[in-house]
Amino acid sequence: MSAAHSRSVLLLVGTALCWSLAGVLIKAVATTWSGLAVASGRGMIAVLFLVAVSRGLRFDFSRAQIIGALGYAACTVTFCTATALTSAANAILLQYTAPIWVALLGTWFLGERASRADWITIAVALGGMTLFFRDSLTLGHLGGDALGLASGIGFAAMTIAMRRQKDGSPIESIILGNALACLIGLPWMISAPALPASGWGALAVLGVVQLGVAYWL
Repeated sequence: MSAAHSRSVLLLVGTALCWSLAGVLIKAVATTWSGLAVASGRGMIAVLFLVAVSRGLRFDFSRAQIIGALGYAACTVTFCTATALTSAANAILLQYTAPIWVALLGTWFLGERASRADWITIAVALGGMTLFFRDSLTLGHLGGDALGLASGIGFAAMTIAMRRQKDGSPIESIILGNALACLIGLPWMISAPALPASGWGALAVLGVVQLGVAYWL
């Protein structure tokens, strides 16, 4: 394995570890705030972090950059709301149907056809997640589950748009998407009750680590 490949694997593992904090931390804040308020606060903190650590930002508002931002905002807003309305396991599992949508849509939008090995990997990963979460999966939360599935589709749209920017800098799409998520949920955040100190701590980790550090990596 080359040094560059090893570095890429480490970055992916670090990103996955940061993302894995989402369920428990969103649930912690959602005991006081709605999912939309959580999405707004998390997005605001993530924007501040990413602008601070990113250099040479260029917002050209290209089609791919805008689609990436819209897909990201849809992904994060629906995921926060889904996690507040259904079990975190349901929301996470449904959001991670995204590779299926990427594999299906990648042929048309990227000209990249998924191989048999790709489909086997997707099936094994989703099967493993289902086994891992099986004791936490619940029934009877149709609205939250539908939002979780919508989050997966938004995640796929963001991924495809970022892939189209592979020769440029896709971080601008993430910053714009976080800003949009903040604006969408802002009325709910403004009218939300005061968070306890533990809630602010969870929200800070969500914005800085779970989103900010993850996408910086």
